[in-house]
Formats: sequence, structure tokens, C-alpha cells
Amino acid sequence: MVTGAAWPWRSPGMPDDLLYRKGTTACLTTIVLMQMANVFLCRNRRASAFTQSLTSNRLLLSGVVAELVLILLIDYTPAGQAVFGTAPIGLAAWLVVVPFALTMLIAEETRKAIVRLREQRASQAARALSAT
Repeated sequence: MVTGAAWPWRSPGMPDDLLYRKGTTACLTTIVLMQMANVFLCRNRRASAFTQSLTSNRLLLSGVVAELVLILLIDYTPAGQAVFGTAPIGLAAWLVVVPFALTMLIAEETRKAIVRLREQRASQAARALSAT
């Protein structure tokens, strides 16, 4: 992030402006990081992400590592910056994503817990009906 920089309200972004390029880089990086978190959350519709081994699907893990390497190349190499119009962003820009990733994690894990609870209750009700 650029310290002390401000963008005039409703002012069009200029692709050669450093602040504009840092902003678009931060946006792209955020999308990539959120998708990386999401892929681990969506591996199973019911089971918690914490019950699944990170290494159980090596192809998925390889894809995420490749995605991380690519975003680093796009953000921090002259070639990536020239092709994609990016600019290097600081650690603060990366850390802004953390609360959103945690919120997504909590929301998805809560949804999965509700699904498991409903299935458990339905199963118990079915057993109770069949026992009578």
C-alpha cells in the first residue's frame, strides 16, 4: 500500500499511475488468495476442512502452489508487471485479505456443521420411526 496516497473521488484511474497499478494488483491478489482458501473449504460438502489432510489431493495442492507462484511472478517481476500492468504491493495489502478469508472459513464451517446436525437429526428421527 502507498502510505499517505489518496485517490480523488470519481477520478478515472490511469493505468500508468503507480497508485492505480498497486490498487489493481491488490484486487487481483485478493481474488486469487480468496479462491485459494475457497478451494480447500469446498473439497467436501459436509466434512470440515480441518478433518481433511492437505496432502490427500496432491493435484489440488500442486495447483494451489502453482497459483501462488504465478501471482508472485505477476506481482513482483518486471515481466509480470509489464504484461499485466501490476505493481509490487506491500505486506499490509496481503494482510488485509486475512479477515475476509477467516470470515469465509467461519461461514463455510458453520454451514457444514448445520448440514451435519440436520442430517444427524433426520437419521435419528428415521431410526425412531423404524423402531416403532
